[in-house]
Amino acid sequence: CKALTSIALPPKLTTINASMFRNCELLNNIEIQDNVREIGAYAFSGCKALTSIALPTQLTMISANIFRDCELLSDITIPEGVSGIGEYAFYNCTGLEKIELPDKVEEIGAYAFARCKALTSIKLPPKLTTIKDSAFEGCELLESIDIPKGVSKIGGYAFSNCTALKNIIISDNVEEIGEYAFYACKTLPSITLPTKLTMISAHMFRNCESLQTIVIPVSVTNIGDYAFAYCTNLAEIEIPASVTSIGDKTFESTKCCIITSKDSVAEAYATKKQLAVRYKEE
Repeated sequence: CKALTSIALPPKLTTINASMFRNCELLNNIEIQDNVREIGAYAFSGCKALTSIALPTQLTMISANIFRDCELLSDITIPEGVSGIGEYAFYNCTGLEKIELPDKVEEIGAYAFARCKALTSIKLPPKLTTIKDSAFEGCELLESIDIPKGVSKIGGYAFSNCTALKNIIISDNVEEIGEYAFYACKTLPSITLPTKLTMISAHMFRNCESLQTIVIPVSVTNIGDYAFAYCTNLAEIEIPASVTSIGDKTFESTKCCIITSKDSVAEAYATKKQLAVRYKEE
């Protein structure tokens, strides 16, 4: 379909098969009737000239890789019945500046919006429960994100290399955040971690060069290797006495003052690493 530029699908069609229009690089207009209930994986992947599309109202799932590498896609309407965004669904859609997700969406798959370099804003739906690995990795213009109350897990690398991210609100219902989740979020100045979190994973805030303030809850018992490495503006950090394990390279190239309780693991760690210590007022 290398020469195909426009198509109107027949009204009786109910399924668009996987890879049906994959790599139709000149396709810039497609009309889909509302009888379509399913669109397979990779259906429009590599349609580099496609700028806009309205999806059928009976659709319930955005399949994996469906718009992958649609570099000019900037306008898309997702119907209200959709409950899931598949992995790599909008991967490398570099022209996508904003997108509205329906309230019924419960899961955002791995790499779903990764490398959407023009994406500046996205409102996460209230029923969302899971943000999988690398979901928003490399969204270089994304400035703010609000994690809804239903989310319990944020995958590894989920917001890594979101270099413009300045504000993130994480619901206290989040219990797990994966490795490298906020790696190289270079403009993030502060963050409050959720009160149910028990572990700060390895490399979580590595290379967050602007990070100055972080609130660690007393629920945290473990801080992984390189979690705060190369956070060059982090002058001080309060580590609660609940923390029983700190990785050997947690503060690699980060010369901060550790605020903690006497006789705590954090105090012993700071002494070992020749970091300044200030005791928390009881």
